[in-house]
Amino acid sequence: MRSQIRLALRLCNEGKTHEATLRMDVVRAWLKLPEVEHPVDHRRSYEEKRP
Repeated sequence: MRSQIRLALRLCNEGKTHEATLRMDVVRAWLKLPEVEHPVDHRRSYEEKRP
């Protein structure tokens, strides 16, 4: 799990907060902690991502 936390920290420092949050979801699930909702700006639909 330390590697997941380190990776999440690195991603966050690189400005990739959504990916960092996903990594922390892995840690949260492994520790059996309650689910944390992603920030609203992380919720993008498939249509919004397409060029």
